[in-house]
Amino acid sequence: MSEENDRASLLRSIGPLMNLGVTFALSIGGLAYLGHRLDQRWDMEPWLTLLGAMLGMSIGFVNLFRLVQPPRKEDD
Repeated sequence: MSEENDRASLLRSIGPLMNLGVTFALSIGGLAYLGHRLDQRWDMEPWLTLLGAMLGMSIGFVNLFRLVQPPRKEDD
């Protein structure tokens, strides 16, 4: 029983880190794809694709920093 509890505890602790990689990749890929589609529509290649990729990276890093920061104590 103790081994199952240890495994569950480990998975709970690394779960957010595993989610971070997926979130990072989807934010970059999704916004770059959106920029690419808008580039095709407005004939502005490659500027909106690059802007989407940079915005996606920024969002990914913000999520990374939120995850690694210790929680703030709120004084009431």
